[in-house]
Amino acid sequence: MKWITIFALALAVSAQERVFVFSDGKSFEFEGKVVPGAPYSAQAVTETTQVLADGNRITRKSSSFVARDSQGRTRREQNLKSLGPWSSPEETGVVLISDPVAGARYELAKGSKIAIKRSMNTNEVRERREMELAARVKKEAAERSAQRVIIASEPKTASATETLGTRMIEGVQAEGKRVTETIPAGKIGNEKPIEVTNETWYSQELQMVVMSKHSDPRSGDVVYTLTNINRAEPDASLFAVPADYKVNDEASLKQRE
Repeated sequence: MKWITIFALALAVSAQERVFVFSDGKSFEFEGKVVPGAPYSAQAVTETTQVLADGNRITRKSSSFVARDSQGRTRREQNLKSLGPWSSPEETGVVLISDPVAGARYELAKGSKIAIKRSMNTNEVRERREMELAARVKKEAAERSAQRVIIASEPKTASATETLGTRMIEGVQAEGKRVTETIPAGKIGNEKPIEVTNETWYSQELQMVVMSKHSDPRSGDVVYTLTNINRAEPDASLFAVPADYKVNDEASLKQRE
């Protein structure tokens, strides 16, 4: 199952796309929640730009097809060849289908035509997240306690939030917000303050972010945009495993291990 691991790593590059893959590969989340009654299809484009000290620019772009039907079923299709350092030498791809109606999630490897079916056990996922959160909070509390003297002596990072109003993005009305974090001089060895901004445009109609921009002078800009948004009902076949795919159930795979 190496292709699942590769895809999980690749998706980590585009956090704005709200795709989360657990490190054990047991489950994934697309769009974060079930949203019925708001169908759409679009291209999700992520572009990163880094400007070097000599003025040279490094630009990378990746695109994936995303869709959701009126029942809240979702599909994300990504070609692995265009995913930066995790690129595949051949044009292969992965499809993630989430079907809350059937209570199942599917991971499809386009090259091998193999699909893995996983049960949508929302209680199990929630319990795992609560345990992970509790462990993280406990660890952070211990670290804060151990470093209280050091932290108190360091300059504090300032954060400011501003509302950007509303605007139309690809035919969809969205509300904007910008969060600016200022790292004061000396915080990380920097001679001057560093400003890091996160701008997001959220559509109440689609109940999702349709555009975001992360700007950090240390690493560059990452811009995520939904383009070619179509509000028509997507074809039902997009949310089903093709007949020529071999479907492996997660439970049967565990028995073989």
